[in-house]
Amino acid sequence: MEIGNDFLQAAIEHSGKPLRTGGNTFYMRDGKLCIQASRRPASSGKNWVQTPARGRCNRHFAAMRAVATYLKGVYEGLPVWQLAKKRQGWRMTVENFLMRVMRPYFDERGEMVRCEGALMSVGDLVPPMGLAGEYAEGKLSLRWEAGEDAPGASRTDRLEVVYVRESRRGHVGRAQLEGAVRGDGEAAFALELAPGDRLHVFPFFAAADLSDFSRNGYLCVEGPAVP
Repeated sequence: MEIGNDFLQAAIEHSGKPLRTGGNTFYMRDGKLCIQASRRPASSGKNWVQTPARGRCNRHFAAMRAVATYLKGVYEGLPVWQLAKKRQGWRMTVENFLMRVMRPYFDERGEMVRCEGALMSVGDLVPPMGLAGEYAEGKLSLRWEAGEDAPGASRTDRLEVVYVRESRRGHVGRAQLEGAVRGDGEAAFALELAPGDRLHVFPFFAAADLSDFSRNGYLCVEGPAVP
């Protein structure tokens, strides 16, 4: 006997709990009916064995939960991941979506191990083109092609920057910028970088009304020379 989606949704909403049937688990997420395979008896309960691979997976999962919660704070006021979730991952919470996106870039200690190519912002705006920068006297200076107003690239798009120090790969910082926009073509902000350290920088643009974002660019700059 086939059970209809309307019946399943009504049953779940009535009980407030997931419904398991036919080897699948049905549940509600953001008002939508979702489905996933139920736990397999052969590898759950008394039959479950903690292997080294499972241990690493569990540690990585726990670390990514902490990373996702932490990153929500870093991006406070910038709905980058809320918008991305609606477009690509409606079955997930924002935290789960962040875990999925960031998993390839963080290890089981919650430290960023892949910087170049990391997705620190997503969206349909044009990303920073011709990106360049340097660090000197406690200040990071950035340059990019200002261009002209075009579809997906307004000169009023706000510049946003997140960064990771090589010496502190478990910390993601966010630059305090004074109204820098795409049309400026350049921006700078103060940041302390120890001698011999490196800074991984991820600039991206936000629409003036925060309705869209660009993918981030990437560059790496060196701190002052070791005395």
